[in-house]
Amino acid sequence: MEKKANILGTGGHARVVASLLLDQNAYQKIQIFELADFTKGERILGLQVIPFSKIYNNLDVLHAEDFFLAIGCNKMRKQYWEILKGNDLQTPNLISSSSFVEDSVELGEGNIICPQSYIGPCARIGDNNLLNTFSLIEHESIVGSHCHMAPKSILAGRSTLGDSCFIGLGAKIIDKLTIANGTTIGAGACLLESITEEDKTYAGIPAKDLNSVK
Repeated sequence: MEKKANILGTGGHARVVASLLLDQNAYQKIQIFELADFTKGERILGLQVIPFSKIYNNLDVLHAEDFFLAIGCNKMRKQYWEILKGNDLQTPNLISSSSFVEDSVELGEGNIICPQSYIGPCARIGDNNLLNTFSLIEHESIVGSHCHMAPKSILAGRSTLGDSCFIGLGAKIIDKLTIANGTTIGAGACLLESITEEDKTYAGIPAKDLNSVK
């Protein structure tokens, strides 16, 4: 049987996911699905782009195919994750061959682990996370689900990241902190204290709640 991979999303992350899948050479057919306005004839890395509407009403019969979410926005990625899981579709982890994931790491499913990323011993990672290029998750840290760690972001040892968090480019979270659901950490920030209130945005060095800065 022909093994098929379906990529949802045509933005920048579609290039990354497509590149990872092509590098692994594990699928006979790879398709990319446009979630917004469809442009006829579009191709990404030589792969055909198809409107998602073409399969949306028939997802329940695609159980033999694998699905990968190439969506940077946590809210939107979670939305489509729930559509896929509501139809009991396969969402395997996609791990770059140049990343390093310790054997003792507990991984959920649907995670995209980009090139040169590192996940240290005894870390626990939930579902549907985007761990971008050179992101670093140290020993015994916990990452929830539907998070996005941008390139070169760092979660130090024994820290816990809640669900739907966004950690910006080059941002750093020191060890033994707890970060509430929905937190956004701005690019280049350095977080030195736990965050207990959900859906807050922190930025700066040291990182501060932007709503409290006057």
